[in-house]
Amino acid sequence: MNKSDNKKVIKITEEDYLFIEDEKKDFAEKNGFDPTVQQIVSKLIKELKDLREQNK
Repeated sequence: MNKSDNKKVIKITEEDYLFIEDEKKDFAEKNGFDPTVQQIVSKLIKELKDLREQNK
């Protein structure tokens, strides 16, 4: 089994999609290259974990 067999599909709203596109644009402007969706999701999960930690 190769890595692509492990991919999951999630459904998102149009609003969420536009938010991710904005994040991709901001990332590209700051870092000089376009991120992968996985990089964006990882960044957002990290930020969410940080917020949860702050709210404890």
